[in-house]
Amino acid sequence: LAQPFFVNPPPLIAATWFGKTERTLATTVAVNSNQFGIAVAYFLAPTMVHAPMDIPAYLDVLTITSLVLAAAATIYFPSGPPTAPSRSKEVAAAAAASEGGRLDEDDDNNWGIRMWQQCIGLFFAEGFARTVLVFGTAEATINSYSTFLNSLLVPRGFSKQF
Repeated sequence: LAQPFFVNPPPLIAATWFGKTERTLATTVAVNSNQFGIAVAYFLAPTMVHAPMDIPAYLDVLTITSLVLAAAATIYFPSGPPTAPSRSKEVAAAAAASEGGRLDEDDDNNWGIRMWQQCIGLFFAEGFARTVLVFGTAEATINSYSTFLNSLLVPRGFSKQF
């Protein structure tokens, strides 16, 4: 349910804040930052949780840290850079201003066709395979660890009951 909220924004942020040659790396870093955060939480758990009664304090630390970071990002992160990061963004902004805010000159009835053309084009774009490989590796690592987490915790006295 939450995946669209952390996987979909990075390409938009990269397109807004970075030039054409920097967008792939920016998207890769942003998408995998989520996995890094999960890894930090997994490595932090053994240092804080030594018995089942320690779990609520651990979850409180994660919750408060997440809320503080989300609030900071919401308050201090502007919607766009003060200057356009690339010539294409500069031209698009000028066109939008001259056309009353409309960025796309194409017929709105063809948006579905354009979307599928762009999706297919991704497979031929430079850097796409690397992005998929890095994200897939990170996702597989975290999911594998999650799968075996039960077998790691049960011998230490943890159970599914709170």
